[in-house]
Formats: sequence, structure tokens, C-alpha cells
Amino acid sequence: MDKFLIKLPREKEEKGNSSSDGLSSTPSFETEVIQKKEVANPQDDKKRSFQQSWLSRFKWLEYNIKLNRAFCSVCKNCSEKKILIFSTKAEPTFISSGFQNWKHALRGFTSHEKSSCHKEAVMKYAALQSQVNVSALVSASYRKESQSARIALHNIFTSVQYLAQQGIALRGHNDSDSNLMQLLLLRSTDSEELRQWLNRTKYKWISHEVINEIIEMMAMTALRKIVQKIKASKFYAIVMDETTDLSRKEQVSFSLRFFSSEDWEIYEEFIGFYQTDTMDAASLFKIVEDTLLRCDLPFSDCRGQCYDGASNVSGKFTGVQARVKEREPRAEFVHCAAHSLNLATQDALHNIQECRYMFFMVKDLINAFRESPKRMAAFREFQSEGEPSLRPIEQRFSTESFTFAVKLEKLITEAANGSKQDIVQISEAFHGDINMEKLFLHLEMLSDICRLRNCQLTSVSEVKQFLKQNEGLSDLLSEVTILLKLFYTIPTTTCTAERSFSCLRRLKNYLRTTMSQERLNHLTFLHVHKNFTSELDIASLLDDFISRTKQRQKVFAAS
Repeated sequence: MDKFLIKLPREKEEKGNSSSDGLSSTPSFETEVIQKKEVANPQDDKKRSFQQSWLSRFKWLEYNIKLNRAFCSVCKNCSEKKILIFSTKAEPTFISSGFQNWKHALRGFTSHEKSSCHKEAVMKYAALQSQVNVSALVSASYRKESQSARIALHNIFTSVQYLAQQGIALRGHNDSDSNLMQLLLLRSTDSEELRQWLNRTKYKWISHEVINEIIEMMAMTALRKIVQKIKASKFYAIVMDETTDLSRKEQVSFSLRFFSSEDWEIYEEFIGFYQTDTMDAASLFKIVEDTLLRCDLPFSDCRGQCYDGASNVSGKFTGVQARVKEREPRAEFVHCAAHSLNLATQDALHNIQECRYMFFMVKDLINAFRESPKRMAAFREFQSEGEPSLRPIEQRFSTESFTFAVKLEKLITEAANGSKQDIVQISEAFHGDINMEKLFLHLEMLSDICRLRNCQLTSVSEVKQFLKQNEGLSDLLSEVTILLKLFYTIPTTTCTAERSFSCLRRLKNYLRTTMSQERLNHLTFLHVHKNFTSELDIASLLDDFISRTKQRQKVFAAS
């Protein structure tokens, strides 16, 4: 009878037959001469069985005839020694449970041989055989891989930052042709770490969900910086307007105006778009409340509000401005001066028959004028020839808030030049913000200082510049400084909201109408506030991103 050698698992490991590190140099097998007809490998339902030739082809293979399963001796030994700890995906089939799919055996063995789990086990097994410090070797290798992965992640963050800042779409018809992927591929030619990262078959952290998370982190970081500046300035004003986007959704643009105490400059910062299904006063006021609550800004510091002339916002009894004044009476409402000027111009032209007919004609010829710069120049010249009517303009700009702003400006400039002023109306409008006795004294001191320095101040801006240039004078005349801050906090137009509508049309175009509201808000914020976006601390954002899950900490090594 023919005889052959077959490998059987050792039932009891002999003492003293192992190396000093506890891991034998060769897999623990016993060989016995067995009669071919007496013993045969067990077969499955399809009469398939383990082939002895596989043992010579895959040196690491181990076959247990009693269990009728195959194992990886290298991975199994390393797992028993608990040194197989850095692999991102262990394979229990070849370590504990055993492999038994004989139909696809070659494919399974080849796949395991190429796996990271097996490669790590082979490296550590070889290190043990050569008596190398495995911990140090593994730590150095892990540290190098983590640093390389972190560099690649940094490139992903900065690529998203650039596209969001410039208002460029990140996605495309498919992910491989998207602007983000093409930019990463371009940058990978200069970064070996990024090239290796993009070529890996495992998770790359460039999915839609992860990119949205990165965009949100950047937008929230920039928003927190703006809110900190507003809190440092204390007083703020609300600027709000509404438009319809390409997907026929109502978008409410919300901005905040404040006077910075650091550089004495006026800022109107866009906060976000808010989609609403109804445009009634209650819904809009709810948006105001939610936004201020999210920014942690108290209603008690609101000193102004500016909207257009629609009744839902400017209504005297139930409009948004009335509801805000009910919460904070010192929040002065201003009907947008730009809207008022536009309405006044319409009223003026409506009363002049020749101009009315001329504009009807222009509507029909507008396309022809747009095509020629010469004709557009001639048209502008023709517009300047008409004499407007001033009566509607006076009516449009005779609102209570506008009149108060004019009186306040007159009070500051004339007081600086030595004129006595009645500050009773100021005490009523800003009660609790200004000490009237000190304000009266500080206005006299400002007048004396200007007279001693032979300085003639003719406008509020000159008064502001005078206090800014003279160091320490703003602290000395503290009540005048507060009065200037309150004056500049009151908005006059909703131009910031109108500019945000232009940004909305660039970002949510006809190719991107399915964009979610949250993503639109974050991208718009980063695009509008380019200065804040470019100054983001990417290193701290990376640490925050990595610390959110244990898997990220394992791959990128949280600092």
C-alpha cells in the first residue's frame, strides 16, 4: 500500500521545546506515517476535503484533522501572545474559529496572506525570532503610519477649506470627478503621504458625511469668533431680509451689526440663512429668538433693528419690530434707508408722466442696452438729466427712528463745538445705558478739549476719529464713547442681507438645488467670511475631529 506523511496537531506541547520568548520557531505539528486507506481527511456535504498540497504552497497553513478546519499558525501564535494589537481588522476565521470553505479555499488563503492582520503577524513573528524589541519596533512603525495619516488628513482639511472659502462646489456628477477629489489628486503629486492615503483600499475619511462634518466644524469655529467679538462690544443690532432661492424656498438672511471697541470700526456680520415655510411675524420673530439663543446673545443688549417696509416685519402693533420692542424697548427700529430711497424714487417718477413713459420704453429696450457699453453710458447720462421731485423723499425719510438718528448726530457734533444740547430724548431712548449727569459733563469736557486744541469737528465720524487717535481720551470721556457706540450700532440699511442674497445665488445655483439647508448655511458662512475661514486653526480642528471617535484616535493617533 502507498504511504504518505500527514500533519496532525500536537495534543500536548512539550516543555523545553519552545524558544525563550515562548513562541516556537516552526509551527507545532507532529508527523505520523498513516495508512492511506485507514485514515482520510473528512469531507463536507459536497465531498470536498482539505488538500495536502495546500500545506506546501502556504507555509503558514495549519490543518486540524479533528475539527476539519484550517488555521494560520503565525496569526494564531501572535494572537495567543497578545502582540497582535494594532491591526485595524483582525481575522478570527484563521485565528480562532477556523476556515472550512474548501470550495473557495485558494481564494480565502490568498486573501488572508495579503491582509494587514497577517502582514503584522509575520513582521512581529520575525522580530521575535531575531530577538528584536517588538514593542519598540511596533511603536515606531505605528507612530510613522499615524504621522503619515495625519498629514493626509491635514491635506483633506485644507482642501475643503479652500473650496468652501472660494465658493466652489465640492461634489460633482460622481465622487471620482468631484472638485474635492480632483484637487486632492492634484495635491498628491507633491505629497507622498496623501498619494499613499488615496491609494489605500480602506476607509479614507472623504465620504459625504465626513466632509459635511468638517464643513460644520469650520463654520461653527468661525461663528464662535464672531460671537466673541459681538460680546466684547456688548451692544448689537439685528438686520434681516428675505428672498426666494432657486428651489422656491423662502430664505431669511440674518445679520448682526455692532461697533468694535478694539479698532473703533463698524461691522455687519452675516450669521446665516434660515428656511421658513411661512412669512408671518410670529415665524420670523421665532427665527430671531432662536438665532440669538444659539449665539448666546441676550435680548437686553439689542439696541437696533432694520428691515424693509413689509407689514410682517415693520408692523407697528404685531410686526417683528413691535415684538422685539416688547422684549427690549431700547431696540430702535429703522426702515431700511435704501428701500426708502427706492420707493421715494418710484413715487417721484410716477408723478412725472414723461419719465413714466420713458421707463416703460426702457423695459422693452433693456436687453439692447445691456449688449452695448456705449448705449448703457448714454442711458445713464439720460437718467441724470431728469429733475426729481423732493416731496416724496421727505415723506419717506420722515420716520421716527430716522429723525431720532439725525437729532443724535446733530447733538454729538454741536456739543463737540460748544453748543448746549437737550439730552432729555437721549435719556428716554437709552435709559440704563448712559449716566445722564456724566454725559452732560463729558460733553462739556469734549467741547473744552476741542477748543484748547483748536479743533473743529463737523461730523460724528470726525468725533469718532478724534477720540480714537487720542489715546486715553475715550476712557476719560466714557459716556461720550458709549453714546457713539450706541449711535453707530443703530443700522440704516439692509445691504448686508442683500449682499448675502448674491452669495446665495452663487452657491445654490441650478446644479445644486438639492443641497440641504444645514450644508448651505455652513458653506455660505465660510464663503461670506473669507477672512475668518482663511485664519482657521487647522491643527486644533484636526485634534477635535480625531478625538470624536476611538477609530480615528487609533488611525491618526490623537495628540
